[in-house]
Amino acid sequence: MTIAVPEQPNGDGGLVPLPCHHGCTSRMQEQTVYGARTAERPPDTFDPGEMGACVTAVGEATKLLNGYHHYVETRVGRTVAAHSRAVRALDALERLDIAAEARIARAELDAVQDRYADLPPAERRSVGPWAKVAAYTIIGLIAGFDVWYFYNTFVNILQLDHTEMWWLRFIGGLPGLALAAGLILVGKVVAAPIWRTVRAWRRPRGPEEPPLGRFAAFIRFTAILAFPAVVLFVFTVWAYLRPIYDADTTAGFPAWAVAALLLALAFIGIVAEVLVHSPYDQEVGGARRRLREAEQRYTELQDASAAALAELETAWRGLRGDGHGMISLVRAELGRAWENTILPARLRHLRTGDYAPETHVTTELKVEPDDSASELRAEMTAAWQFFTGLPQPVPAPGPLATVIENVAALDPAALRHRRARLVSSLNVQFVAKPDAHREESDDGR
Repeated sequence: MTIAVPEQPNGDGGLVPLPCHHGCTSRMQEQTVYGARTAERPPDTFDPGEMGACVTAVGEATKLLNGYHHYVETRVGRTVAAHSRAVRALDALERLDIAAEARIARAELDAVQDRYADLPPAERRSVGPWAKVAAYTIIGLIAGFDVWYFYNTFVNILQLDHTEMWWLRFIGGLPGLALAAGLILVGKVVAAPIWRTVRAWRRPRGPEEPPLGRFAAFIRFTAILAFPAVVLFVFTVWAYLRPIYDADTTAGFPAWAVAALLLALAFIGIVAEVLVHSPYDQEVGGARRRLREAEQRYTELQDASAAALAELETAWRGLRGDGHGMISLVRAELGRAWENTILPARLRHLRTGDYAPETHVTTELKVEPDDSASELRAEMTAAWQFFTGLPQPVPAPGPLATVIENVAALDPAALRHRRARLVSSLNVQFVAKPDAHREESDDGR
């Protein structure tokens, strides 16, 4: 097979045997034949046939881009949805920052620590849930015994029996319920002043305070021994009466002994309430609970915002990668005109000289830091031009413009900075004062 080669100054030319892989009616053959009829020109100019090949490549590239419309819409939709979720997650985090729940709870805890700064570490230890359960179990049993005892007492006083209507018997039990409730209320009422008194007693006396007098010391000594003395006295009385009752079952117990027993039971219930009463434990426990709730809420919102931003980052990077991929595909399509037609024809007719045009450098792009899509814009402008000084037609960006627009609009960088600012602000809210840190370490919790 022969191919036409123009006559050269040295006399070469005409028909020479060269392989023609595209067929003798191919565009490359056409460009070789008709390009040879044009005048010699510098390599940085196009002849009409070469421009036609470029325009054809532009048409093919345009079709290629238009085929991505549905795909781009889907990817942009996912990225927009991820961006919306990230914004909502950060809005929730910002509302928490504005509400300052952690700062309020932290300030409340610090205030409690300041109010009870004089308490020794032993007084700051929590009573413990089991001690409270035991104390309130004792109080409940004593209250139940009082209800039963006074119910029978007032039923006898009202001369009611089991044949009476139930509501009459219920009325007979009301005094017992009232007395049991009164016992519990008495414990609640006296627990606070007793705790404050004991706190004042345990506070070290200052150098300017007078020493404790004998009478005050006697009062303290009596108050400390009152409870064990009453319990031991009642225990001794009933230990004395029990053998007498076993020997003579017809003999009744003295009324004063029964009254002493009920008084001792009431005393035990009140002391149980006093022992588990701790204003410091209640206040600091409430403040710490609110601080834990704020911290838990903060952790949930922080994790949610991090997950939303990670999802957005993945979707956004995928969209940006799609933009780079579309630019590369268009470059490959535009390059076909050079690869299959223009450069092989120039090699044969040599009307543009023995050398190819200077390659357009695309590896070192100068990107202005306007937005995150500047790199795509610069790459699109540079990658679609192959040779310096040969500006060739390029396709309309079509869906690629949508990709570039959304890459700039949905860039997660601003949201990352916003989240970092919110996290830093919220972390400060949980920081205690230096004194509070020391007090909490002394607390031993």
